[in-house]
Amino acid sequence: AQFLPEGGRAVAGLESVYGIIIKDASGQGVPNLEGSITDKAGQEITRFKVNPFGIGRVGLLLGKSQAYYAQFKDNEKEYRIPLPPAYPEGIVLKLTDLKTDIGLSLEMVPGPVTPKDQSYHLSIHNGDEIKAFPISFTGNLKQLKVIPKADLYRGMNVITLMDQNSRPLLERLY
Repeated sequence: AQFLPEGGRAVAGLESVYGIIIKDASGQGVPNLEGSITDKAGQEITRFKVNPFGIGRVGLLLGKSQAYYAQFKDNEKEYRIPLPPAYPEGIVLKLTDLKTDIGLSLEMVPGPVTPKDQSYHLSIHNGDEIKAFPISFTGNLKQLKVIPKADLYRGMNVITLMDQNSRPLLERLY
């Protein structure tokens, strides 16, 4: 089982969307499995369900210095899998499909690694071509970007947020 924060990073105090992939021993998705996300005391935070291919998603608002677990049961065997910890600072990315557009929400908890007054760039590429947009968190720690699907490349698009030194901070495939 994998629980992957969208963009690759969860930040404490900001809602992150986690992708869920649950496979059996032969690599096939476990269909329609249901489970819950709990804190270390076993208190349920939310529930999740995967689709017929073993894939799902769940939104989570994680706290600082706390441990969280995914719990589920498959073939009478119970699983308790730790989620990756949330970072105390950083940026989270959420992508929403808006029929003819995609919406990108970027939200920040500033700190030494991700200062709000630094310049950032959002790039979209397909391995051959690239487009980049400046992103600034100086006036607002939450930025929204709507991109028409007609402006995306055919096939897979890689969306990457980079800092002013062109160091990738987040990445999302679409």
